[in-house]
Amino acid sequence: MAAILAENFKLIQNNPQYDYASLKEHSRVIKLGMNTKIHPTDNVDVRRAIVRAIDYDAILDRAFFGEGSLFFGPQTPSFGKWYNPGNTPIYERNLDEALAYLETAGYPNGEGLPTFTYWIPPGNQFEIVISQIIQSNLLDIGIKVEISTKLESGYWEIWCSYQCQIDNGVDKFPHLLVGTGYAPDYIGVPNFWSQFVSKYSTVGNIALYSHPVVDDAVALFSTTADEDTIMAALIKAEQQLYEDAPYAWLAAPSLLMSDGSYAWNKDLIDRVYFDPNYIGVTQVPIFNTVIFDEEEW
Repeated sequence: MAAILAENFKLIQNNPQYDYASLKEHSRVIKLGMNTKIHPTDNVDVRRAIVRAIDYDAILDRAFFGEGSLFFGPQTPSFGKWYNPGNTPIYERNLDEALAYLETAGYPNGEGLPTFTYWIPPGNQFEIVISQIIQSNLLDIGIKVEISTKLESGYWEIWCSYQCQIDNGVDKFPHLLVGTGYAPDYIGVPNFWSQFVSKYSTVGNIALYSHPVVDDAVALFSTTADEDTIMAALIKAEQQLYEDAPYAWLAAPSLLMSDGSYAWNKDLIDRVYFDPNYIGVTQVPIFNTVIFDEEEW
């Protein structure tokens, strides 16, 4: 058994001799945050154009080898009835709509826009693939993107609570930043709502986004146990998120390490039971049970 990553994973995926771990109920979130506090991504119509210019199918296929699903955040389908209770549609690539939003924003065909800054951390292959796809997609509507690889210290030092990020200076964040793939240790309904899209975030709100409709919905998690009240508020909050477009929700990959996973020879190992809370943040194979071929159990 070994961890097979990035381009090497296709060798396993297409070889019937091997099997690999891919979670049916996956909760890892890959999202593109757009800095809502600096020009020009503070313009909602610019953000609406961006989320409609991105080829989400290409990202799922090329960065994650088709292993995962497309979704509308902040939660993934693994959250059951709490996922997308208002049936908000996912964003899809539509260049005509994207160009129309840019014109509404005052930048027809991208004219007058500065070059957008886009940061990625070093050594993360799927981030490189995603950034290149998005760079090409945005050029289709006249937006130029400069991709910069940041050292780990420079990439992570700007991440803190929502208020901390505001206080430290919103211009320390680039225009575009992809979250590297957070998954929770357990399914807690408030988790993604509070961390990604509200002023209550302690880390992870890389869009520097806050809106009263969303914040009020998040606050209900700690003020009432009435599920109907919370659900009704979340439906309104989701619609607000859709309109405000602080994030492009890129994919929810199902492989344990996003663009790779543990693989094994099926002639030697019959099946593997992984810890269901395992989120794949390490290449050390943490598993509960390995059943070898022809082994009694």
